[in-house]
Amino acid sequence: EDAVKICHSADVQIQTQSRLATNITNGILHALNEYEASEIILGMHRRRSMFDTFHGSLINNLLSSMFRQIMIVKCLVPANTLRNIRVFVPGKAEFEAGFHRWIDRLSRMAVQLGCRIIYFGPTSTLQRIEAYCKHNHENARAEYEKMEEWDDIMMQTTKLQEDHLCVFILARKGSISYQSAFEDLPNQLKYFAESSIIFCWM
Repeated sequence: EDAVKICHSADVQIQTQSRLATNITNGILHALNEYEASEIILGMHRRRSMFDTFHGSLINNLLSSMFRQIMIVKCLVPANTLRNIRVFVPGKAEFEAGFHRWIDRLSRMAVQLGCRIIYFGPTSTLQRIEAYCKHNHENARAEYEKMEEWDDIMMQTTKLQEDHLCVFILARKGSISYQSAFEDLPNQLKYFAESSIIFCWM
């Protein structure tokens, strides 16, 4: 109901659906296949107890049950007030099947919002992103900053402001760009507490 109100206020068409399923994961998966959806966008899970996982069982179940793009969003300010999108990309992300999809989504977002988009990642990965953006999203105000190690993300926390959106590009376990450092993100989130965040699994 909240999503419907937001979409109506922005004059965006929305179609809602109620369905019965054995569990939430199966309900989402059936709807995904029925409508041939390209991705799933969810709000960030809130831990209910100390034994609860950071992502919640729903996200873990979806990640293990499908290979389409999943985005988890926590937006603290209205999207039209964002002025800077900071995208953290792991090495070898260019070899993942969903590489171009998330670049397309974020580039279009940056153009529509009229804000800068800065990619952080290893040199070889940034070169592939830059080449793709120049050919497909030349209107996006894109910048590229070298970040060879995923753990170097923490060095960026001192530069964050309220109107920044931090996007973490992630890979599932077993993928070529997966890194064990991804598991530390829940503990590092306290340093991004004042920032809007998107987790994006390719």
